[in-house]
Amino acid sequence: MAGELAERDDPYHFGENTYHRARIRARLGDVDRAMDLLRRAHSEGQWLGYGPRVDPDLSPLHENPAYQELMQPKG
Repeated sequence: MAGELAERDDPYHFGENTYHRARIRARLGDVDRAMDLLRRAHSEGQWLGYGPRVDPDLSPLHENPAYQELMQPKG
C-alpha cells in the first residue's frame, strides 16, 4: 500500500498520498521517516490542522518535539 501511494504522481493530490504514507510509517514505529513524510505532505499542500492531532495513526508521534513544533499554529 505505501509503495503504491509513493508511485502515484498526481500533481493535484496536495500531499494526501504523502500524508497517508506518514500515517503508515508512524503505525510501524518509524518515527523519523513518518516525520519526514509529514513535513513533505505539508510542503505539498496538505493542511495539518485538526485532523493530525486526533488521527490515531499519528499518535506515536504526539510526544515527538519535531511533531509538536510542526503542529504549532503559525502566525
